[in-house]
Amino acid sequence: ITANPAVGRAFDRLVADAIETRNDLRATDASIEQLREGVVQAENQLRVQLDLTGALTFRGVDGDIGGASSQAISGDYPSANAALVLSWPLGRRAAKAALRRAEIALEQAEVLRSDQVSNIIAEVRRAHRSLQAAIEGIAALREEVIAADASLQGERKRLERGSSTVLAVAQFEEDLTDAELRLLETRTKVEQARIRLERATGKLLPGYAIDLGPDDEVRRGAP
Repeated sequence: ITANPAVGRAFDRLVADAIETRNDLRATDASIEQLREGVVQAENQLRVQLDLTGALTFRGVDGDIGGASSQAISGDYPSANAALVLSWPLGRRAAKAALRRAEIALEQAEVLRSDQVSNIIAEVRRAHRSLQAAIEGIAALREEVIAADASLQGERKRLERGSSTVLAVAQFEEDLTDAELRLLETRTKVEQARIRLERATGKLLPGYAIDLGPDDEVRRGAP
C-alpha cells in the first residue's frame, strides 16, 4: 500500500488549515471584531475632549490713516480670536457601566474562541490518527490476504496429491474470505477517516486519496 505524501503532512499544518478555514471559528472571529469596535465606542463616550476653536472677524482700525479710511468706508476691520473648549461627557456612571459590559462580552468571546481552537486541535488529532491507523491496517491486511491465498493454493495441491481433505481446503477458503472481508471493512474505515479529517479541517482534502493498488484484489488460483 502507498499513501499520498499529503497524508504525512505535519500536524501543525493540518491544524493551521483548520483554523484558517473552519466556518465556526470564522463566525467567532467576526463577532470578536464587532465587540472590539463596541469597546472602542464605549471608551470614546468616557473621554474628555479639549478642542481649539478660532474665529476671524472684521472689526477695528488699520494702522495707517489711508488704510483706516478705506476700512471705515467698507466697514471691514479684521480681527482674530482663539479659544480652548473643554467637553465633559454627562452620564459617566452609565458610560462606565456600558464600557464594562462591552469588555466582559469581548472577554467571553475570546474565551470561547480559545475553547474552539482547543477542540479543533483535538478533533484534527483524532481524525489524523484514525486515518493513519486505517492506512497501516490496510497494509497489514493485504499481506494477510496474500498469505491466506498462498496457503489455500498449497492446500489444494495437497488435496490433488491425496494428502489433504476437502474439509481442510474449505477451512482455508474460509480463512481467505474472512481476510478479504476485513480488508474491505478497513478500506471503508480509511474513507470514513478521510471524511472526518476533511470535516475537522473544514476543507476538502483530495490529496488524501489512498492508492491501494490495481483493484485492491488478490487473484485466487484455479480450484
